[in-house]
Amino acid sequence: MKVYIKPILFILLIGLVIVYSISFIATINHNEAQLLIGQKEIHIGKCYYRNTLGFDCPGCGLTRSFISISKGNIKDAMAYNPGGILIYICGLFVGINILLFLLMGRYMPHVFKILFFLVLLIGVVLILNWIIKILPQPIT
Repeated sequence: MKVYIKPILFILLIGLVIVYSISFIATINHNEAQLLIGQKEIHIGKCYYRNTLGFDCPGCGLTRSFISISKGNIKDAMAYNPGGILIYICGLFVGINILLFLLMGRYMPHVFKILFFLVLLIGVVLILNWIIKILPQPIT
């Protein structure tokens, strides 16, 4: 079975472009991510886990974090979910590497070592952030 890697990479690149484009045009209103299309508001990033169980999942806040990063609000992005910054950077690395491969037939092998480290770090940050969020907060 022959695998055609270029079409798969092209589809992945298109997906990344769509995600980053939406993060630039979306807004955060009353702590909810939303997309305005004409006069219609589309709420994005509703967490099924949070709505069902009543507390955050490890990925809660990633949509708002992405939007904040795209708007240049790193402090807000950290407050929503610090893992969002690492995922944002990881997506940029992947996108650039795919683009180089599609255009020039080359890729940067050292990027995969960096991505492996980033993926491990993302997992640790998401889990630690989740544990901190679900622990009872002291009353001040």
